[in-house]
Amino acid sequence: PEGHQILNDSWRGVNVGDIGRCDDGIEGWFRFFLNGQDAVMPTECIPYCHCGATNALYLDLHGGAMPKHGKSAEGLACSGYYGADCCEVQGTNVTVVNCEDFFVYKLQPAISCPTVYCTQPQVN
Repeated sequence: PEGHQILNDSWRGVNVGDIGRCDDGIEGWFRFFLNGQDAVMPTECIPYCHCGATNALYLDLHGGAMPKHGKSAEGLACSGYYGADCCEVQGTNVTVVNCEDFFVYKLQPAISCPTVYCTQPQVN
């Protein structure tokens, strides 16, 4: 979708620990970058205390795959919490759109803090 915003925060990476960040002010369409390259939300569980916050949100596509070019998919942002099962902490609905060379995400504010949308490098 046109008019998306860019999120280019190195602390969102899956290898970064908890530094108290929170995405309680995020709302709208976003494209992720990580270290200057396109990034995506992980679609597999991320352990707690990663991606700059206690709750690292990944994209649960309910067993589905990332959408193909020009298509969209609906998922749920969720995380594990203090060693609990994946998707123990359920977040908000997320829409992801494949824009051929990159993905954009319709995100909503985090329900509680410290919670952030996690990213990893996009593999083409």
